[in-house]
Amino acid sequence: MKLTNVNNTPKLGYFIGNQSIWQNVGNYQDLLLKKQGNFLEQTGQHSVTYQTSAKLKAGQYYVYMFDNNSKVMDSRPDFSWKALASLNANGVKLATKSMYYKYLIDEKQSTFKLVKSFIIPYSPYVSDVQDYWQNIVADSGANNAILEYTKQGKLIQQLNYPAKSILTYRTFKYNFNQVYFSK
Repeated sequence: MKLTNVNNTPKLGYFIGNQSIWQNVGNYQDLLLKKQGNFLEQTGQHSVTYQTSAKLKAGQYYVYMFDNNSKVMDSRPDFSWKALASLNANGVKLATKSMYYKYLIDEKQSTFKLVKSFIIPYSPYVSDVQDYWQNIVADSGANNAILEYTKQGKLIQQLNYPAKSILTYRTFKYNFNQVYFSK
């Protein structure tokens, strides 16, 4: 969801999601951006990140996220996932694999479309992704894995750690250029 005027009187700008999730829930369907393309929208996401590009038109930008793909909605435990039981853009069933999703948002057209996606080891909660230089860093928290991919989604390296009750909530990569360290 996008919020506007957050420092004064916050207002809902729009939602991105499957229409079935917002049926019979207030007047929120009017705030849904229109999906362009044939893919299953995110189903439980973490670490949504806003990204601009000089190559885009006015009113356009990207958002990318760790799509848990989890079928978890604590706020609506009675929601039927049957409408979303189809396969997503990569042929992955709900609650089996998580995804890296990157959408192109066009606020002037009130649309969004999936421009990049690839499979990440499944984590039904926590987790994150980070576009970092030419790569993508991912944390599959419940899977105890920290991963780095090429922009095309090819795995470069993976670190797994043994843990039974500890989850990695977020992972970030930094280059530490111009950072001062002292003894």
